Amino acid sequence: THDAFELYINLSGDISFLVENTLYPVSRGDVIIARPGEQHHCVYRSDKPHKLFWILFDCEKNRNILDFLQQDFRENFISPRDDLREELLSLCEKLHSSALSPEEQIYAFFRFFAILRESRNRQPFAENSLPRDLAEIIGYINHHIYEEMEIVLRKKHM
Repeated sequence: THDAFELYINLSGDISFLVENTLYPVSRGDVIIARPGEQHHCVYRSDKPHKLFWILFDCEKNRNILDFLQQDFRENFISPRDDLREELLSLCEKLHSSALSPEEQIYAFFRFFAILRESRNRQPFAENSLPRDLAEIIGYINHHIYEEMEIVLRKKHM
């Protein structure tokens, strides 16, 4: 978890993404949105190389953008249709390259979010929730993560 609003855009790799207690299989061009305080991490399913674009919004410095993001994007997983997926990835490359003029950067930034907005809830995602026992264990660990824990190992005598 962290205090930023995170956008994760997958470029390649055999991964899934866990947000809170839902596991999302992620393909090239899929987007994961993690809000401040949401527990999330990438789950590697193989040792294939993994590439991504990663955008963080500081909540204090970007209050207007954050309000927009929180209102318009309530889901954690967005999978754009193929034509929008390629445009989204192209915009990420252009924004990353610093080759755009300031006006082009602003356009690319807003077009990026227009694509995400158009792609919301395109297909309902069948959630792959964790088994209840595992979710409870993870919940316990997350709730007590900063506490000192005493681990007792017992030897079984035979």
